[in-house]
Amino acid sequence: RWISPRPFSFTISECFGHASFILVAISYATDDFLLLRIIAVAGSTSMLFFTYFHPHGRILWLPFKWNLLFILINTYRIVKSLYYHYIG
Repeated sequence: RWISPRPFSFTISECFGHASFILVAISYATDDFLLLRIIAVAGSTSMLFFTYFHPHGRILWLPFKWNLLFILINTYRIVKSLYYHYIG
């Protein structure tokens, strides 16, 4: 990558990777519990794309599985929070 005829290379996968870390940073800056979890799910989903379509051509299964678990946990907590909000 560093020795390349192109002066600058940037893949779609890298865009998802950067977007993931930006979303995580934004989620740390929010005070609202529900919004934090929604942004965390978006960031983890973006990281799923990055780890699956990794620029080196190999799927990174370890972070892929962890991010999938984080998405499931946060989605469960979002649904639970919305359910109790609309019931009560």
